[in-house]
Amino acid sequence: MPESAQPSYNLSLRCDLCCRTYSAAEVVLRGKQNFCRTCATERSAECLARLRAVSKRSRWPAIGFAAFCLGFVGWATMTATGFSPWYLRRSFHHWLDSIGTTTAQTAPASSAEEIEPVTPPSPDPSGAAAPSAPSIQAGEVEAPWFKHLFSNPKRRSVEDAGHLHLLFVMRPGTDGRMGLTSQIYATREAPDNVSAKLTTEVGSEMQTSFDEGLRYVRKRSRDWEQNFSVRLSFEDKFTSKDGGSAGTGFTIVMLAATQEIALDSSVAVTGDLTVDGTVQPVGAVVDKLRGAIVGKCKIALVPERNARDVVDFALLDGTSPLWEMQIFTIGTIDQALSLARTDRPGDVQQAIARFNALRARLPATVTPNYLQSPIVQTELKEVLRLAPNHLSAATLLKAAENQLPTELSLNRSVEEIVAASYLFVSDVVGPGESKARPVATNDRGLAIFPDREFNQCIKSLQRVTPILDPRSQDLKRCCIAYAGALRSMATYQPPNTNGVRNWQQINYLAQRESGFVSQMREDLQESRSRLLLAIRKLDTDGSLMSELLKK
Repeated sequence: MPESAQPSYNLSLRCDLCCRTYSAAEVVLRGKQNFCRTCATERSAECLARLRAVSKRSRWPAIGFAAFCLGFVGWATMTATGFSPWYLRRSFHHWLDSIGTTTAQTAPASSAEEIEPVTPPSPDPSGAAAPSAPSIQAGEVEAPWFKHLFSNPKRRSVEDAGHLHLLFVMRPGTDGRMGLTSQIYATREAPDNVSAKLTTEVGSEMQTSFDEGLRYVRKRSRDWEQNFSVRLSFEDKFTSKDGGSAGTGFTIVMLAATQEIALDSSVAVTGDLTVDGTVQPVGAVVDKLRGAIVGKCKIALVPERNARDVVDFALLDGTSPLWEMQIFTIGTIDQALSLARTDRPGDVQQAIARFNALRARLPATVTPNYLQSPIVQTELKEVLRLAPNHLSAATLLKAAENQLPTELSLNRSVEEIVAASYLFVSDVVGPGESKARPVATNDRGLAIFPDREFNQCIKSLQRVTPILDPRSQDLKRCCIAYAGALRSMATYQPPNTNGVRNWQQINYLAQRESGFVSQMREDLQESRSRLLLAIRKLDTDGSLMSELLKK
């Protein structure tokens, strides 16, 4: 190449206004903004000014928007895969708990002389227990500020808080009542405007008992409402429920959820409560205990004022069910919570273990003859010494010593009579009970009862007659008389007059039938009046009412 020849460079620039590429010679305006010849001469000054203003804007808003989009995509990915930041914090919290302590059991002792027995502290002469200072085991390291740093006060996950059995009764239609159990579940969820809620739809009485239990829980502490909310739900969500006997169970479950206490799922509880924490008596305890045994419950909690019902339970069903389930009395919510939790007090836990060990030594079917054994009586006395409110052991010990009463209580006597004749007297004992009567009726509008139902009613009443309270015998006789009159009136068949040709015989048969019908109607009304009088006597007699209201 000749020395005079100069190297040529093909430099191209882009116009920032029309976004076209030109050679460097065609771009007349150069600098922060490059413009071609056409744009520099023909575009207005207003467009150039707007372009200069756009070029001076900050880039930070665009960077912030990009960061927001990136964070949103990351959050959506972790949510879809279930890998959330709360999971990380919770895992780190458990990791802190695991690394804080070192298991001293893994290090074997060098020699037998290094293991020294631990001498218990000497009791205080004054009788007061000396406060024990909290001790930290060897190798244990506490990191409270780490836990506080990574703890999440507002939990967004749903956590199980425990469950137990509640006892109910239902009326199937042909029997007086039938006991059954239903598990109540508690969960801890994110804080909400409603701190505690019963998600299952229930009746007004049960909702009132739930509100009363929530008032008691709030009276003790309300700090938990800032951290989480409690939700309760029944196992069978689609069965109608009502009654105030679930108040104690609601309160126990809510206290366990707020205090993070583990509950024993084999416990069944019944009882109403007041806002001061006192457990109130309920009805139909015998039927509820039968339902608890069918539900495979191991421990049942009943109010203290229902202790007599356990004796009635033994008189009706024998002492064998008392070996299958341990029944305790409860007077307060704190006592009920101490029995329903897994970490029970030492004496109670030891009493339950001794009773289970005694039951394991007996055969599958325990007859009353085993109660005469001195070993059995000694073990039952020891169980009562450890847990004085152990009703199963107390009732079995009374049966062993022949100290059980021979008659039912007045409450249970009335319940047994009404339950046995429930199919016939349901329209008398209350208007709300008439829905259980049979639908089939005859031409006179009277219900038709099969002979099997009537015979079953009479057999049930005869079975409980020897153990009924003498004051309830009048009610039993009135129920039998009313059931018989109702059955006679419903099953009466008029004579057949098809083959009669004489008008005198037809008139005679018609008059006779009219007399029979009028007599049966009079008997029915008289027996009904006597039954109402017997029921009213229980409501108006002061001594009987005090006995009925006393549990």
